[in-house]
Amino acid sequence: MTLVERRYRRMLRVLPRWYRAEREEEMVSAFLEDVNRDPDADLRHDFGWPGWGEFGSLIALSARTRWPGRTGSPRALVKGQVVRLIGLIGLLLASASALNQWLSWIVPKLNAINYYGADGRFGHYHGPAPLFWNWRLVLNVFLDGASLLAFLALLFGAWRVAKTGAVAALLALVALMAYSMAGPHPFSLPELLFYVICALYPLCVLVGFHSDVAPFKPKWWLVALVGITALWMGLGWATWVLLDVSVLIGAAAYLVAHYRRVWRGPAAGLLAVAVICALEALNKLIWTSAYLLRDPSTLAVVAIEVAGLVAMAVWLRAQAAKVLPPETRSPLTVAG
Repeated sequence: MTLVERRYRRMLRVLPRWYRAEREEEMVSAFLEDVNRDPDADLRHDFGWPGWGEFGSLIALSARTRWPGRTGSPRALVKGQVVRLIGLIGLLLASASALNQWLSWIVPKLNAINYYGADGRFGHYHGPAPLFWNWRLVLNVFLDGASLLAFLALLFGAWRVAKTGAVAALLALVALMAYSMAGPHPFSLPELLFYVICALYPLCVLVGFHSDVAPFKPKWWLVALVGITALWMGLGWATWVLLDVSVLIGAAAYLVAHYRRVWRGPAAGLLAVAVICALEALNKLIWTSAYLLRDPSTLAVVAIEVAGLVAMAVWLRAQAAKVLPPETRSPLTVAG
């Protein structure tokens, strides 16, 4: 076995094991035939590397086989839907947060948050005037814009534009992390975990949306964007407690609808929301110190919320397990 063949076989490990078992030798043969057509074939065999194009093709093929859209086993199709829903829900929340923030800058009176200050006194906050030459603010605006672009592009089937927005969002997150690390305050573990959670959603977009995914109707997602933005701004006039427990209120509403058989989500939707609940619980945990700075008594509220979110995630996972299709190997037919 030559060096270039060994390196190519290592690259093939990005593909699912079942796919390699069926296609590895065929793919290696095709690759070596291409190498042998090169005038410098001997040098490539002894010292060469597979090109970046080969690696990119394998990454794309891996995404299509691990998280298919239309071609695959029933269980594999559910996995693909879960990844795409996590990306969509994450970008939906990020877009609603961005619109809320922008509207509060344009019309400050639209968003007035009631909160408990560090001194324990109840206050009314209208938000500071934006400092347009603050680099953190600039990067945050860039991140918000990239998230909104990716979300809207997904709704209308523009996968390439959506992936461009997702890459831009990831770059903005990396820049924000670097800015925080270079700042006067020490970079903390909660900040790192927060950036990792934020990066998960654009990553799901990059791996979940590909040529094997059919476009879908944007109607309900646009309604959700408007509704969540309006709810977010409406809750801004309430106390911070309502801001924190709004997710639990939604969870309770779903439980009522589920047990009264008004509406029950599909397996992919249940799993995706379970992941979102778990991530939200983790996010609350890592920022617990921020709550304690406001008022130590808020720890009880945070603990209740985290426990509720974790319980909801476990329950949703259990409900999804009841309706998941059986585990079978995905067919080899993969969309190009």
